[in-house]
Amino acid sequence: MSRFSAAPKCPKCSKSAYANESVIAIGQTWHIACFACASCSKGLGRDASNACDNNGSPYCKACYGKIFGPKGIGFGSTLGDTGLASAETTKTSELSTQERTPPSTTPQQQQITAPANPKKLPRFGGAPKCAKCDKSAYANESINAINQTFHKACFTCESCNKGMGDNAANACDNDGKPYCKACYSKSFGPKGIGFGSTLGDTGAKIK
Repeated sequence: MSRFSAAPKCPKCSKSAYANESVIAIGQTWHIACFACASCSKGLGRDASNACDNNGSPYCKACYGKIFGPKGIGFGSTLGDTGLASAETTKTSELSTQERTPPSTTPQQQQITAPANPKKLPRFGGAPKCAKCDKSAYANESINAINQTFHKACFTCESCNKGMGDNAANACDNDGKPYCKACYSKSFGPKGIGFGSTLGDTGAKIK
């Protein structure tokens, strides 16, 4: 594979997205400035796990729950189990969305405002360093997850060493280390009846 392969296109602005200004999420590469909720336009930062996917569009977790989550008593702003949102809540949400919607930006402005990690990103546009092996990780061989860049081959569970593929949402963060969901739940999840392999609320593991 050529080291000088063309950069992938950002699905929002259709322009080239280089490694030091992009994030890989929901199977696509985005400019960090373009990586925003499709509903409220709130920026989702550099962490791919902040986004929920619906038909290839990213949503923040709050908007995704409101739009695509369950309806009924105890969910969102529905009235009883009718699934009808209150008019006051809907109006407030629309006004809030308008206030948060940023003005359109030029590519030059995007480049200026995009955050960078000086510890991982070289000054002159080189590839960031893999958080596990500390070697250069180019866009076509890397994945951004838990606010760090990993080679896809290095993107493995810290506990069981199982590969976590191309989806950053497969990883749970603990102290900057990626864990698969099963190991994270066993190591850091709640203990007691119905949780993991504990007996009652004693915390003793099943042999």
